[in-house]
Amino acid sequence: MVTLTHQAEDRLAEILCSLQHRLMSNLIPSISEEELSLHQFFLLVLLRDDTKSFTMSQIASATRHTTAAATGAVDRLEEKGWVKRQSSKEDRRVILVKITNKGLGLIDRVQANRANFVESLISKLTPKEKATCMTIHEKILEFRSQEAPIFQCIKNS
Repeated sequence: MVTLTHQAEDRLAEILCSLQHRLMSNLIPSISEEELSLHQFFLLVLLRDDTKSFTMSQIASATRHTTAAATGAVDRLEEKGWVKRQSSKEDRRVILVKITNKGLGLIDRVQANRANFVESLISKLTPKEKATCMTIHEKILEFRSQEAPIFQCIKNS
């Protein structure tokens, strides 16, 4: 097993932070055009599985926010027509949140922009280097998704 020196770990942290900064610098203008916060965008990504509906408690747990914060975010998304609330068929007291086609379209547009940006970042890599890069990042996300549920929805994006 290869062990990185402290200096190499610091350099890796710098590289990852730089990549994250570049990705966020690309993402923020895309979602800002829609007057969407990062929290709201990641909430839409979480809700993207259109075969499911989520309770406020599930949303709060997955995003590690309070139920009140999740409710506020859902209120704003619903006002824009990106999500809808509906009563559970099993228990009408339970309110479920589901993404709308408009919300799915928004995610598709933002992710297409992000995919083009990522392609520009990795365009000089060989196919083998791209595959290795993806394998490493998937492995890191796999480890992180065990710790933080929000990474599960990002992992599947």
